[in-house]
Amino acid sequence: MARHAPARERASADLMAEVRKLAAERKSVVADLSGEVLTRYEAASRRFGGLAVERLAGNLPSVCRVKLQPSQFSDLRRAGAEVTECPYCHRMLVFEGAFDEVE
Repeated sequence: MARHAPARERASADLMAEVRKLAAERKSVVADLSGEVLTRYEAASRRFGGLAVERLAGNLPSVCRVKLQPSQFSDLRRAGAEVTECPYCHRMLVFEGAFDEVE
């Protein structure tokens, strides 16, 4: 057991370094959010146990995986917002690049 301690300590140190790096990245991203988006994110994060955001890949949200109907997808596309709410699971839905994938 004792011979594995240095490996565990290195792995733990690596994980803690990654946590610090991600915390710094998060702080930077949060600073760029509007107050409205941040409020919506924090509420969704509490409601969904930290999994507040999903990405739209084509017309398929990444978390709930319920395919958007063509009319819903068109409505969202016309609205032009990059962040909205999923009509099914109500998480924040990020469109970045999604409309480019389905032409």
